[in-house]
Amino acid sequence: MHKQEERPKIGDRGYQDVHTDYPDADMRIPIKRSRKKRTLTRSEKIRNTRHTKKRIVIEHTIAHLKK
Repeated sequence: MHKQEERPKIGDRGYQDVHTDYPDADMRIPIKRSRKKRTLTRSEKIRNTRHTKKRIVIEHTIAHLKK
């Protein structure tokens, strides 16, 4: 049988504490700005944008299946 390549899971902001609860989990979540850090750096914004573009495909697929 063919072993499937392990890919990181893509999560949304609801998974912010996943690394605390599951330190071995390979989850990709957006970078959250804190109260002290009012703005994100340019590279953090770019990373979040790339993440969002991948995530929206998943969200649209789920919405389409629910119709």
